[in-house]
Amino acid sequence: SLVVRANGDAAALVPAITRVLQGIDAQATIRRPTTLDDMVATALSQHRFNMLLFVALAALAFVLAGVGIYSVLAYNVRSRIAEIGIRMALGARVADVLGLVLVDGMKPALAGMGVGALGALFLAGLLSKMMYGVSPSDPITFAVVGFLLASVALAACLVPAWRATRVDPVESLRNE
Repeated sequence: SLVVRANGDAAALVPAITRVLQGIDAQATIRRPTTLDDMVATALSQHRFNMLLFVALAALAFVLAGVGIYSVLAYNVRSRIAEIGIRMALGARVADVLGLVLVDGMKPALAGMGVGALGALFLAGLLSKMMYGVSPSDPITFAVVGFLLASVALAACLVPAWRATRVDPVESLRNE
């Protein structure tokens, strides 16, 4: 086995090294000369594919979570327009309406995050063979994912909350 370190393009050295080895022993059979970088890339290709798949599924999960929270909260706000109009007619400030809608949206989101975190802790052992460089119960990973999911939930709650503050109390009472 011959290992050569090169600072430049290592792939360009393969033909030169093959010629040198054949010059030393013309009977030697050289099969598929390759660089160490290529060997490492081949060895890690399955891990990279798994990681790419996990990232794609995680991104899809974040999008679905955001769309789901937004949809449910938008429907909830739409069905409570009369109530919000009455609150605003009685003197509720914009901050009060924003807080009402945000709390209504974030309660189930945070509860779902808690249940999901517990489920992830219990199921992490099943995925431990596919993880590379991270323990199945890494607290930093759980904290970052929790923060990102809470941010997505908050962003999904802000649009219906902002729309709720634009309700005209007189119009909502007339429509009721």
